[in-house]
Amino acid sequence: MIDNKNLKLFLLWAGFLLCLVLAGIIIFGYKIQGHHFDEEVFNFTEKKRIVVAFRNDDLSVESDLVHEAAVLALFKKYGIKQTFGFIPKTAHTEEQLSIPHEKRVPIVHALKGWEKKGYIDLALHGYTHMKGPKTGGEFGGLSFEEQNRRIGDGIRIVNQLFNINVDTFIPPFNQADNNTYSACIDSDIHWFSGFWGEGDAGGLPSVNGNASLFSSDYYKGANKSQNLIPSAEEVLNFLESPKGTAFLIIFYHSKSDFDNKNNFIYLDSFLAKLKKHPFVEISTIKRIPELYTDALSAYNSANRHIYSAICTKNLAKPYLMVLEMFLADKVPAELVDEQLYQGINAYWQGNYRKATTISSISIKKSNRYIIIGRSLAFGLFLVVSLFFLSFKKNNTNDKQIKMISSLRLVYFTSPFLIWIYIFYFSPFSTVRIDQFNGLLVLFSFGAIIAFLISRLIRIKK
Repeated sequence: MIDNKNLKLFLLWAGFLLCLVLAGIIIFGYKIQGHHFDEEVFNFTEKKRIVVAFRNDDLSVESDLVHEAAVLALFKKYGIKQTFGFIPKTAHTEEQLSIPHEKRVPIVHALKGWEKKGYIDLALHGYTHMKGPKTGGEFGGLSFEEQNRRIGDGIRIVNQLFNINVDTFIPPFNQADNNTYSACIDSDIHWFSGFWGEGDAGGLPSVNGNASLFSSDYYKGANKSQNLIPSAEEVLNFLESPKGTAFLIIFYHSKSDFDNKNNFIYLDSFLAKLKKHPFVEISTIKRIPELYTDALSAYNSANRHIYSAICTKNLAKPYLMVLEMFLADKVPAELVDEQLYQGINAYWQGNYRKATTISSISIKKSNRYIIIGRSLAFGLFLVVSLFFLSFKKNNTNDKQIKMISSLRLVYFTSPFLIWIYIFYFSPFSTVRIDQFNGLLVLFSFGAIIAFLISRLIRIKK
């Protein structure tokens, strides 16, 4: 017969161990980052060429016709067709839809005319172009249903405004996820253009940008952010003598990039340079998947692997920082940064096989550090928590008993907190798991030090 005291003790320990197991499952339920390295993607022969396409983002019913026409005139001068990303849902969109077409603002008539004459391809550029609370973009992190609703309504607005069937999607802030791709496919979108590839587009042709028209924030060193975007001029210089088919997909914002005369002059000279370049072939986002299928697969492979390497390295940061404290020579963080830098450089230089190979190695290293780090953090937490939970009160003063009781309470509730925090406040966020792991490590060290100090004080007395 089990008395009430033993039953309570049994239930407490059973509850603690159950929550500890749940915390372990959450922490180690880690999906290895990265993509399958398909060698077949690179087994093709292509002539030396640089495929160039332009993407102009952030057009809307509020756009200034005179300004947009002035920018377009330079592209017309050189016979270069562009893709215009149109924001469907703005303050005056519904108002424009509610009135006859002939009474709509001039920019609507102009865009429709330019599209009809073949100067531009119109694309859906998000929905409201407003950042959400989760990831800094409009779409990433939202459910498939919500993304599907926004894309579907955006298509409705654009089609009604311009009497077309829009079939290209450009995510705002170049940020998307696998739900975005699925929603695009479900909404009959045929082409996609972002910046880094979040994942496999699942049959949706992706032509991601790799340069900004005016940016000069090129990724120059291993200690700089990998999110900086090189300028079109820089990438063109890297590709001066391509080994095969390389891509220069340029995005810009006519609304904000041409606020002075010098930028118009620069664009004129840059477009002239492209037209004279012996290796350059001008294309569009819609035409590239059809004309350069094999080369685009290699480009997208490098694009997705580089992005996975960046994300995985960021997940490994908490553990790499701990190792830095104990290693005097080149620490793993520097080695991972250096390797990632080499992969990104190979990508800008059009060597997509090399970029994919190097980033795959970088991903494996980062994954290894993540798994080792999580194992050590969880192991330390388990050892220290069991020590305090099983600590005997013999030869211990009242203050130490209170401290031990407090630590027991904290350690007993920690697995509950992990479970609630990750699943309720930050579902499926691996970054949050590693942050919580870091807190557990710090707390464990702090608890051990506090306990040892209290014991030393007692011995001296």
